[in-house]
Amino acid sequence: FLEKLSGFIRYALKPPSRSVLVADELQCVELYVWLLRLRFGERYEFLVKAEEDALSAETPALILQPLVENAVTHGLHDLEEGGLVRISVRTDGPEVLLEVSDTGVGMGQDELESLRAEGAEASDGTREAGIGLRNVMRRVTLATGGRGRVELESAPGRGTTVRVRLPAARAGEPA
Repeated sequence: FLEKLSGFIRYALKPPSRSVLVADELQCVELYVWLLRLRFGERYEFLVKAEEDALSAETPALILQPLVENAVTHGLHDLEEGGLVRISVRTDGPEVLLEVSDTGVGMGQDELESLRAEGAEASDGTREAGIGLRNVMRRVTLATGGRGRVELESAPGRGTTVRVRLPAARAGEPA
């Protein structure tokens, strides 16, 4: 337990402005999921799927973990059992696609539009980004020079999907 917790904390305490390999980001999420499984037992299921091709791409650090945390905290919080969080990483043409989806409560159109607007404000510097989704949106925009994007899809009672699309730069290559 302490070994996995300390590994997660070491990763999280490094500057979030750094770029990391998708493989490293996925390893951090797997540590976090391991900790969530300890906390929630069989209450929620976590599925992690990654294409080998995407693992050597670069991503801003701490993109996936806050999305998984949001899925559990906001999406699945009312479910006593049966909640599912899917985490997937793959290439999609010239992009790397990081995706977190849950089978939770979902959001209505007004809440979705509000989150999109807050993310846009946070990424252009007119508003301080907070923890979680807004911070992810801000880091994606800054790290990719505006070429990366975060997409939100949700409906009440049908869960939420957050997709992060990044230019498919490999370690050592220009983005």
